[in-house]
Amino acid sequence: MEKNLLKDLFNQQRYNDVINNLKYIFSDLYIEMLDFKSNMINENYKDLKYYELTPLIRKYYPQFSDNITLLDVSLSDVNQSYLDNINDLLTTYLYFKENYKLNYNKEKYKDVDVDDVYVNDDNEEKEIEFYTKIYDEIHKNGI
Repeated sequence: MEKNLLKDLFNQQRYNDVINNLKYIFSDLYIEMLDFKSNMINENYKDLKYYELTPLIRKYYPQFSDNITLLDVSLSDVNQSYLDNINDLLTTYLYFKENYKLNYNKEKYKDVDVDDVYVNDDNEEKEIEFYTKIYDEIHKNGI
């Protein structure tokens, strides 16, 4: 990705393109995070996209599950502006980047059983595809 691409898109007020590019950057971070815990991971994640990586992050980083939920809600809320979405993406990205290597209170997240989280469920993939289309359609039409 070109170094100043996000800045150029932002200056051109192509906010949806900025958001889409931020998701690519998030995907890279998610892969970095999963690489950090690669000894625990059984799934093949290297070629997955943003929405496909998110369940894996929830699974292996349960401390970030609420952040992901809030981000998803923000991105799908039609009352949020593009600038709100960009801000939420950037602040969440920075938080994850700064904190994913830190230890967390495993006792607090003991109810999240890594083996019970389904990631590659066919229905989930269809839902992700469905919601991605809806999201893209909403933002394409500027609603």
